[in-house]
Amino acid sequence: HSLNVKSAWLHVLSDSLASLGVIISGLVILFTGWRYADPIASVLIGGLMLVGGWRVIREAGSVFLELSPQGINPEEVIRQMKGVSGVLDIHDFHLWMITPQIVTLAAHVQVKDQPLAATQATLAELQSRLRGLGIGHTTMQLECHDCALGETFCHQLEAPEREKNGK
Repeated sequence: HSLNVKSAWLHVLSDSLASLGVIISGLVILFTGWRYADPIASVLIGGLMLVGGWRVIREAGSVFLELSPQGINPEEVIRQMKGVSGVLDIHDFHLWMITPQIVTLAAHVQVKDQPLAATQATLAELQSRLRGLGIGHTTMQLECHDCALGETFCHQLEAPEREKNGK
């Protein structure tokens, strides 16, 4: 499943097919004199190499460009996340691949205003559901719903007494 192993396997397979093509086309030319066997074998092998190489390049490009992984529907992921008890909304949602085997998610999760310790069960359930969808690495920022309504911090710190009194 590794992109490196897949590339190496494709290289070995291409070399093997090229050797086999040379042997078969050589035998055809030797026994029949038909000289088109060699270019036909070369075109077939080259075509197979191009198809395999294109697949590896496309997969590597998806990782490099941090595209959403094929086979995981982002809307379904959001629906599953919103189905967790205590989750009110999801925003700043990002889903991408670090490698074809490691799918990553980052999101802001709005929850009801509650003590931090109470959010651990919600976070554990979110991570469990995401692992079930094939998402192994997650970074989730839990936010209280009331805080997310404004553009400023929900609980701004009071200025120290000496600043209030001009001292």
